[in-house]
Amino acid sequence: MPPRRGGGKNVPNAWAAAEVTVVLDCLKSKDFLSTHAPDLAESPPSFPSITVQEACQRDSWQNQLCVAVARAVQARTGEHNNQQVRPLGSVALKLGQMRKHALARTSDERAALDEFDVASFMTAATDAK
Repeated sequence: MPPRRGGGKNVPNAWAAAEVTVVLDCLKSKDFLSTHAPDLAESPPSFPSITVQEACQRDSWQNQLCVAVARAVQARTGEHNNQQVRPLGSVALKLGQMRKHALARTSDERAALDEFDVASFMTAATDAK
């Protein structure tokens, strides 16, 4: 089979610990949430439950949150992904993985965000591959 014409998109690099830390900082920031996801800012900080389909639905709060997180990650740690913005699906999946990891360690959703351990999450993510 001949190669495809026009080439494909660059595949994003694996997530780095610094990028996961930026995601955590965004979720913990009242200012960030009040700007990009006002519904979440009203409740105590916790991991949002977001699907890829919700993240890709234009004008939804999930879409707005994932876009804002992707831009924050690029602005603060873009070198880990060659200065490319993370795809919305990638952000939504990472949020889901982080939520699952946190809730496996504690049953309290509010404490899950505060007690999240980036190092153990990154270790678990590399072990799963």
